[in-house]
Amino acid sequence: MIINILTFSKVYNRGANMQAYALMKYLENRGAEVEFIDIQLPLSSGLNWHGRVFQFFQNVLADKFRKQMHFHFTRRYLDSADLKNNPPKADVYVVGSDQVWNPSITKNLGALTYFFDFLPAGTKKVSYAASIGDADWKYDELSYSIKKELQHFSAISVREDSARAICKNKFDMDAEVVLDPTLLLSRKDLIDIVGSNEKTNKSQTFVYLLYSDKNVLDIVSKLHALTGNQKIVGLSKSLWSKLTRFYTIPSWLKQINSSKLIVTNSFHCMVMAILLHKDFFVIPPYPGRETRMVSLLSRIGLTHRYINTASSLEKKKDLVNAKIDYEKVDYDLSILRKQSEEFITVSYTHLRAHET
Repeated sequence: MIINILTFSKVYNRGANMQAYALMKYLENRGAEVEFIDIQLPLSSGLNWHGRVFQFFQNVLADKFRKQMHFHFTRRYLDSADLKNNPPKADVYVVGSDQVWNPSITKNLGALTYFFDFLPAGTKKVSYAASIGDADWKYDELSYSIKKELQHFSAISVREDSARAICKNKFDMDAEVVLDPTLLLSRKDLIDIVGSNEKTNKSQTFVYLLYSDKNVLDIVSKLHALTGNQKIVGLSKSLWSKLTRFYTIPSWLKQINSSKLIVTNSFHCMVMAILLHKDFFVIPPYPGRETRMVSLLSRIGLTHRYINTASSLEKKKDLVNAKIDYEKVDYDLSILRKQSEEFITVSYTHLRAHET
């Protein structure tokens, strides 16, 4: 079976690359041939030359990871019209994970592209852990068109409870909540990438932020101070610090694995910390985008690891140095993983049946 995946497949974002790798690996382990549909979001017109240089070097490092992990791509598509004129050939098309259903991200390419509007009638389409990102739907002008496209999907799954509610209330479609593909990976899968010789720096806090404001920086500073750790990595704004942020995805994973405490507002950094059994705290991301993190934390009994304000830490000082019970977390994840795998199995079996 040939499966084409539509996601953000050639970006420098480390989490996006990890989720693409995880879904590819899982499907390949089930005997599928996997290709990513090579259609990319255009660069932001608001980037200055510093931003473009930053993206260039980060993309070089991300491309190295994709080559190491043997990503396969269709031919390059220039835009949505190119896709419609000559769509890639596959037995099944999967969209997800990541925020592929967030029109504020995909609008420059066309939001409906990520609902497979370019495919002809009768093709087999599935979503896996597609994310809308925001808790509220702000694009009512797209609702009817999206509903029409989703009616032709063989199976629909999303990553957050809020996305399931939006599918029901705005598109009149039932969707199942499943795990982000990275959570289908095991701790061993990550250790195979990281290497097994990494030792934990018992006095290091690793900070990985995709968004920051005064509140976020205050929380980071307070958390680090309460731990008593001597070293903090990833926060300094010095020129040297900025240069050292040009590191590979395996190096990123090593930094997470070798630190005593992880502080982040990145969903996928949080997931890597969970899989690697690290103590961590999640802090506010870009406003309105905390739903995907809180949704997962609530399902594995770790909502107390989300810190919303620095002042709230005054009541949680004992929590800062408390260890996470990963035996319980692993058990909760095993149940969720089984449900997600059942979704894939049912979808896979259903599609196989239609093939014959």
